[in-house]
Amino acid sequence: MVGFGFRPFLPYLTKGLLLSSDSRHLWYVWMLFNVFLLFWGLRFLFEKLHIPDWAILLVSASLFLLRTKYSVYPYFEINNALTYQFWFTIGYFAIQYKSTFRTCLPIIVVMGLVGNYCVGGG
Repeated sequence: MVGFGFRPFLPYLTKGLLLSSDSRHLWYVWMLFNVFLLFWGLRFLFEKLHIPDWAILLVSASLFLLRTKYSVYPYFEINNALTYQFWFTIGYFAIQYKSTFRTCLPIIVVMGLVGNYCVGGG
């Protein structure tokens, strides 16, 4: 971006690369890193507080709806991490509880898609 004259060097270095507000094709790496950290943190906290695992799904759904309504934090792909945390959690529970989760999975996916559309994520 800098070499072709699209952006001045210093602002692109600080805001674009270091704060990851313009990470281009690497947005997914930042987002996935944040999702793993958030999910691990929630699991650790819920285990310490003896809260059932399924509550992680409720927290993730709440973060998903919060993110579709408001822009929380524009740097380090935090906004995308809050959005995709819900889908990551569904995938985790689909693997952990295959037999019991198989019947609920289509309902949860449809509810997530409809919720995303209704709240404004389109």
